[in-house]
Amino acid sequence: MGTVNPLNIVRLVGINDKYAGAEEYDNDVRRTNIVCSWHEKQYQKSRTRNLEVNFQEDVDLGKSVFDEHSEMVVEMGMANKSVKILRKERLRELLKRDYMQYEAELNAKGLAIDKHID
Repeated sequence: MGTVNPLNIVRLVGINDKYAGAEEYDNDVRRTNIVCSWHEKQYQKSRTRNLEVNFQEDVDLGKSVFDEHSEMVVEMGMANKSVKILRKERLRELLKRDYMQYEAELNAKGLAIDKHID
């Protein structure tokens, strides 16, 4: 007949297998992290080089990146103002409609809003 391993040995082998799997996974994650870090550094280097090239092209064309940025900031400010104006108008219309509806509801109940103006 075959030999039966004691329960504690079977349990120890199972735990060791679990730890071996966890260590293998940890090593795989570490290797992946190293590769990702390398790729990220390469991407950052290429982005910096591209910015330098683009900046040089802009300088050659007589228009700098800073001018483009300042134009963009001005345009964003103008767009922000126009959006605020539109929102303010819509809010006024909404409040006016709500006021008219509220006044109509009060009038239906025989009540009125005091419109005493000095």
